Amino acid sequence: MDRPSYEDLLERHFNLSSIDKEHVYKEIKLITFFHADKSQQFLHEYAKQIKAKEPQVPATYFFSMFGLTVSSFLAMLALKKVVVPISLETISAQLYRNETYKINTIALRLHSNDWKVGDGSREWRRQEISLLFTSTVTPLLDCISDQVQIRPRELWGQLLNGLEYGKTIAIQLAETADERQAINDDFHWLTKQASHDLFNSLKNRLDFPLKEIENPSVPGQMQRMKATCCLYYQTEGSKGKCYTCPRMSVKEREIRKKEIVAEVTQ
Repeated sequence: MDRPSYEDLLERHFNLSSIDKEHVYKEIKLITFFHADKSQQFLHEYAKQIKAKEPQVPATYFFSMFGLTVSSFLAMLALKKVVVPISLETISAQLYRNETYKINTIALRLHSNDWKVGDGSREWRRQEISLLFTSTVTPLLDCISDQVQIRPRELWGQLLNGLEYGKTIAIQLAETADERQAINDDFHWLTKQASHDLFNSLKNRLDFPLKEIENPSVPGQMQRMKATCCLYYQTEGSKGKCYTCPRMSVKEREIRKKEIVAEVTQ
């Protein structure tokens, strides 16, 4: 197993690092989110970083990013037949100063070398994905949603946004038709067919309806509306809701569409 090259792939494409970032000023292990006082301290610092006006905003931002991490887990199962050791105990979130771009930002850090090789079968991949959700993803999401008083549905939608972005990356990394098929099959299974037991719910919490709107930058081309709102409009300096926001009214979207078209055609 070529672990160094796998770690490099995760850092370059999925923002998951196996070494500490420089200039880290706040860090928390995922398991520590279950301690409300320490969780609130970290989320408060993250809220200041993204200039959030409400305590729910850092939660939506975090789970969009965490969705990318989860997608890396699925990608490595399909592409390399390896299990990335992602768990509540092995992942931390680091707030740090990026001196190159002179900004404060966030990254996830992997603290384990316990990678495992599998047979690559569909059954094996689904078993590993199920274990990741029941032991890590779902408990973490339920915990944070309760702490910041936001509906779990809102965070599942953000996780889905990150997952879908990561899927496009995984497809680009695939070298064979079989690898691309495995990625498509696993993402479809997870978001449409996986048991509700994975989500501590009566339904598959990632099964959001597909709603499309016209891409204002490419006339005639459709793009997916986000599953839930990221709450960007609740940050300082925002220009309002995103064009793909499900909370945007038809009238608001038409106004925003005209603004985007004007910007593109300048």
